Amino acid sequence: MYFLGFLASLDLVRNVELITPIDNSVRLTADMKTVDYRISWLEPLSPNGLVYFYTIHIDQYTQNAPKNERCIGDNKLSINVSLLPRTNYRLRIITYTIARLNHEYGDYKQLSDDSYILNTTNLYYQLYFTTIDLPSKFGF
Repeated sequence: MYFLGFLASLDLVRNVELITPIDNSVRLTADMKTVDYRISWLEPLSPNGLVYFYTIHIDQYTQNAPKNERCIGDNKLSINVSLLPRTNYRLRIITYTIARLNHEYGDYKQLSDDSYILNTTNLYYQLYFTTIDLPSKFGF
């Protein structure tokens, strides 16, 4: 299994940035208050085959919490997301190469089962973070 973990680690994205909000990024819509973030990354240095796409998972890592999953083409290395203020989130970025698509890593269960909170095998990039609070000018 160590060898497979090493191969999967070749597919890890690099230099992930969670860019905090800029002016006009706080939106008030239909009683929902959200803050916009930009998530960016660099492709793996030596991927295990051609990169086909990335999946981005953002969730609050609690049961029944809303989950946001996006499939991003290999030519796009950032996304914009709207998140709740003062909320704990988990970000996962998974690189899909031919090796992963052919199930060579044997990681399907870990990728699809929420009970795997820790990324102990470097199968994907993972970050836990807390969003900022709304600015006081909104009086919330």
